[in-house]
Amino acid sequence: MINEQARLTSPDGQFDLTIFSRDCGTSTGPNTQAALIPAGGVIPEDAASFASFGTAANLAPRWDGFGNIELTAPEGAEIYRQDDVVAGRSVIYR
Repeated sequence: MINEQARLTSPDGQFDLTIFSRDCGTSTGPNTQAALIPAGGVIPEDAASFASFGTAANLAPRWDGFGNIELTAPEGAEIYRQDDVVAGRSVIYR
């Protein structure tokens, strides 16, 4: 099950930056993930995240003036995935 926490539409209106957690069953702990989906779309159950952390966190997502994605990576969290580019957009981790 997907629990959406935040959604921000890109400056060009093409994508939604979504922040969510995924319930992977009782054997897994909390997580926070980020993915791009088409603007206005529903996050699919099998969404491919470009950032994934092993903790519940506020990633403080934002689009900068150049169309880059900015996220605050949680300190001390296990990093499952942390891509530098997604769909041609740079990802900046603060």
